[in-house]
Amino acid sequence: MKRSNLVYEPELGFNHRPRKGKFVNISKNGFRSVKNQGPFPINNNYFNIFVFGFSTTFGVGVKDDESIPSLLQDHLRDYFKRNDICVYNFGRCYYKCSQSRILFEKFISKRIVPNMVIFLHGMGEVMELPYDNYFMEKIFDDNSKNKKLVNSFLDLLLNRKMQIKQMTLFSDSQNAFETWVANMRMISSISKEFNITPYFVIPPLPKYKFNSDYQLVYKNNLHYYSEVL
Repeated sequence: MKRSNLVYEPELGFNHRPRKGKFVNISKNGFRSVKNQGPFPINNNYFNIFVFGFSTTFGVGVKDDESIPSLLQDHLRDYFKRNDICVYNFGRCYYKCSQSRILFEKFISKRIVPNMVIFLHGMGEVMELPYDNYFMEKIFDDNSKNKKLVNSFLDLLLNRKMQIKQMTLFSDSQNAFETWVANMRMISSISKEFNITPYFVIPPLPKYKFNSDYQLVYKNNLHYYSEVL
């Protein structure tokens, strides 16, 4: 199992390592490419949209131009007949809303202010995974001597054969909902202060009544995932 495609990041736990590939391309600035990608740093004369979320937003199992943010940009440019609408895919696998909020805040603190932000979260809020910064730093430290611990953690986190119910430990749903609402309120407050339009979307559970026989990247031993994760 490869682990070179994930890298430790302070405050957030981890991020996808920048890379170029046939299906997946990730900028050193932390976003996955979309079709006709806009510039970064962003051009303030354009209408810029940052999309945050977990693996559904990132687009696990699809090519760069097939992700939700990429299709959204195509639709908006076609609908409004404008080529200056730029969507940025900041979806990151396994992220919870709290992590996406912190990522959003980091951009604001650097005076990188989009016109609109979209947060696609929901399922991740009831997933319990070890995001402790110290532990995560050890996980992604290439010089770590704790190879057995590292491999055991990654087997839990990235095991290709695990079902949703096996790789997730569901926490108190009420507490998870309240945390999600609290994040939504904080994001809304920041957005209001900086004149940003926020949207919050709860995406459907990606494996609900899903037959993996119809998804080739699952059927063919997840060959694609060697590049994604």
